[in-house]
Amino acid sequence: MKKQDGTSKLKETIQTADLPPLVNADDWLQTDPPEPDQILTDVFDRGDKVVLIGSSKSKKTFFFLQLLIAIVTGRSFLGLHVPKPRRILHIQYEIQAHHFHRRLRRMCQAMGISDLGGRLFILNARGLGMSGAAGIEKIRLYAEEVEPDLISLDPLYKVLTGDENSNSNDGLKGLLDAFDGLAETTGAAIMYAHHDPKGTPGDRATTDRGAGGGVLGRDFDASIVMTPHATEDDAYVIETSLRNYRPIEPFTALWSEDESTGGYCFQERLDIMATKKTSKSKEPPPAFDSYLPTAAGILGDRETALSEFLEAFKTKTGLSDHRIRGFMAFATAGGNPYIETREDKAARNKKWLRSGKEFRG
Repeated sequence: MKKQDGTSKLKETIQTADLPPLVNADDWLQTDPPEPDQILTDVFDRGDKVVLIGSSKSKKTFFFLQLLIAIVTGRSFLGLHVPKPRRILHIQYEIQAHHFHRRLRRMCQAMGISDLGGRLFILNARGLGMSGAAGIEKIRLYAEEVEPDLISLDPLYKVLTGDENSNSNDGLKGLLDAFDGLAETTGAAIMYAHHDPKGTPGDRATTDRGAGGGVLGRDFDASIVMTPHATEDDAYVIETSLRNYRPIEPFTALWSEDESTGGYCFQERLDIMATKKTSKSKEPPPAFDSYLPTAAGILGDRETALSEFLEAFKTKTGLSDHRIRGFMAFATAGGNPYIETREDKAARNKKWLRSGKEFRG
């Protein structure tokens, strides 16, 4: 009888304090859990907290915008599946409205999109002081009107009122707690863009990315991380760190611009190996054709002994013997080579070189 009285008193206390009820785990064993409402298949759901992390000037704002466009239209995003079109409230703090307007049009043009279905709502919050707890409350009021499936903010540091490395209520921890409340009251996923700390991002594990003294890495349900590619310009390795799903295989996304239309977007490139740039990565060596002018200057319009050419070529270029052998194979290959060779049997098969037709012309 005492046990029943205690249980009854506990229930009464919980109800009075407006706390969630306790769950008896045996009940869960007898029932199936509800299916997750996935926004990006096997990456994140409605109600999750998601972060996009990349270095400054790494085109992460463009990447973010392309992801949002894919979600509102129900299109796949760089090989990732979007189950259905969603409503999005996007708060952008970074650039003036007319620049963001231009970006949206150009990206939709590159993606072949002329209609967003009335599902993307943009709040241009630059200079409005919409930060901290007061700013989040204003965003909640906009969300009540829009009823979004996803609320996105770019960039995170513009929403902060304190130090992003601080655990205080006005620092990053306090803001992330406010995001919890925003997700809970609206039911929407909360997604934000954040920058890497100083250093080489490719040297860090995906779970250690993003400035914030470790607070960030313990908070999100999903992170999407951009890292510059080891050898390809304008290419990024895309990785994930997921709380509720298996990480997706890293892949390469290449920034592409169409000069004829002015449109631009990222493209998935399965032909480019997902190799991140690290502090140990070496810059790719110049292409062999960049050394052709040097070779032409040495050869001129006359035949030159191979040994004489190689000595002069090594002095001028500083290349290793291995790279010089590669250049010679490149320059003398094919039916109409850049450099022609001739053997003089009378001079004991000594090789002579001269500029090929394409090389001279």
